[in-house]
Amino acid sequence: MYGACWSFGTVCGAGAAWCELMKVRDAVKKVRAGQLPATVVLCGEEEYIRRVGVRELTAAAAVSVPELNIMTYEGRPPMTTLRDALGRPPFMSERKVVVLRNTDLFEPRTNSDLSRPLEKMVIEDHTLFILDAGEKLDQRKASVRHLLQSGMLIECVPLRGEALTDYIVTLARQRRLHITRTCAQSLAERCDDDLQVISSELDKLSFACEGEITAADLDRFCRPEPAAGMYQIQDLLLSGRLEEARQAVGRLLREDASPMGFLSLLAGSLRQMLIARTCRDARFPMKKTIDHITAATGARDWMARRAYDRCVRMSADQLRRGIRQLSRIDFGAKQGQYILASDLFALLCSIFAA
Repeated sequence: MYGACWSFGTVCGAGAAWCELMKVRDAVKKVRAGQLPATVVLCGEEEYIRRVGVRELTAAAAVSVPELNIMTYEGRPPMTTLRDALGRPPFMSERKVVVLRNTDLFEPRTNSDLSRPLEKMVIEDHTLFILDAGEKLDQRKASVRHLLQSGMLIECVPLRGEALTDYIVTLARQRRLHITRTCAQSLAERCDDDLQVISSELDKLSFACEGEITAADLDRFCRPEPAAGMYQIQDLLLSGRLEEARQAVGRLLREDASPMGFLSLLAGSLRQMLIARTCRDARFPMKKTIDHITAATGARDWMARRAYDRCVRMSADQLRRGIRQLSRIDFGAKQGQYILASDLFALLCSIFAA
């Protein structure tokens, strides 16, 4: 095994997420140059960075006969299977890659006995072991300490603010496009800061634009989701910014004095948040929670992630009451009991203040 330790200390401050992205880039460069660490561990809430990290590191290894020298496992494979994959030499290649994705073996809540066999596994110089360790990594586990003795730890935290803007500019440049910081911020808002959605939108814009992405291009090709206005109002109410919420509701009502579609979207969002809150209260991992939300409601992945992030602002009981109240509001509006043009803001406040 390599004696040089690649592990890094925790990075703090506003630039932490950007620094972790740089770690992915640096790791890819080292692997491409043949300087393989025994192990690269990716963990943290930002699944997109973990997924991209696994893909780019695997590609950088440039193995020959990949169908025999790239072995991928999910979750909790039998330790004997994993041990055999790590132990055997590569076939007609200078190196091989073993990937363990979406595993919870190293989370604090998982019994350490399940990962104990890894403490004795020897990873040879020709092997790159890539671990997608999920949201949380328990570095107190002996198996984790063993893997990081000659490994690299990359904490994949969500990008926000200036760090996200920098990253969007970089992603556009990789597609041979220029985007101003103002337009990058607008794109982030339209995509709700979701890196997967942002990347997909930039792929689309790379076909539609030439040279530069302008505000007009965003308006033409990246119109906000129908739910965007609803999410804005919901976020303002959740954060207690009532005057801004009042103004946003006013704009909504000027466009539609009886916004029944808005109520349907809001009810769907609260239902997604209720599932997320119930799963979080049960200490489900993020990936499992996202899967539950999408399976139960048909929500897109980014919507499920939004529900996961925001559900902590309301209890499960508050969310249940809110869903019931929205049902009564919908029925009352159709029966003439409520006049949404004048009553909507107060009704919404009663839901989010419950």
